Amino acid sequence: KNMTVYECCGDMIIVDCGLVFPDSDTTIITKTQMKATLKTRSLCRRAVNEIYARHGYQFSKQENTDYFNQYDWYRNMPKETDMSIVASEFSSVEKKNVEALQAYEDSKDWD
Repeated sequence: KNMTVYECCGDMIIVDCGLVFPDSDTTIITKTQMKATLKTRSLCRRAVNEIYARHGYQFSKQENTDYFNQYDWYRNMPKETDMSIVASEFSSVEKKNVEALQAYEDSKDWD
């Protein structure tokens, strides 16, 4: 696997093709995994965004576009700007993961 060390908002993370949870499209992310991996709000947001990115979401924030454009798997796919259209393509696992990640983010007292 192509492993990359990436600095995200002061965090050094090792990512596989730019993904915090490389299998979040097929495997439910557990609370234990979230607690061990997601140390900042920005990293939690990245985990949500990568699910959207997998489906070709065209981010409005330039920092997200710049981040995912580093990777061929994202850069070379057709893009969609309507978030609801992208979300409608999610599998049941992806929907659960987005909900769980957002709930985890909401439960934290991050600055």
